[in-house]
Amino acid sequence: MTDINNIKTVCSFYASEWHLLTMLLPNIDKKINKGIKITTVLEKNLQNNMETLLKKLKLENESKILNIGWNENELNPNRIKDLVRNNEYIIVAGTVEYINEAHLLIKEYASKNQVLTVLDCYDINECESGIKQILDMHEKVLNTAGERNIEEYVTTIKMAN
Repeated sequence: MTDINNIKTVCSFYASEWHLLTMLLPNIDKKINKGIKITTVLEKNLQNNMETLLKKLKLENESKILNIGWNENELNPNRIKDLVRNNEYIIVAGTVEYINEAHLLIKEYASKNQVLTVLDCYDINECESGIKQILDMHEKVLNTAGERNIEEYVTTIKMAN
């Protein structure tokens, strides 16, 4: 679903914080290599986990990945306003309520001519009964295989079952 602000929506589901980070890293690395400005809005602090993971992987973009910001964030309107205006790709991770509240602020501060992608990362254990509803609210899904259109993702799941 693309709204009037040109906000593209992607969702992702993770089983643990480590799963979240390992799933995000290839996607983030590609976007950094393309010069896309990325930031995060996180309910939990993932800084130590990301530092540990990057030490083991020895990626070229390690400092850029760490500078994205992996600390937890209060949903401060002024901070969200700055993030929206200075980035092209925002990763939001937390509870369904946290993600919904972040989206309200992001939509409020996105300009009409700004192209922005928001990746919502949901803990699968918290939203088991609402996965279809979450998929219906997004254009794409990100998993370890990369970004896929919702229709393609659902078709792949049906074929696997």
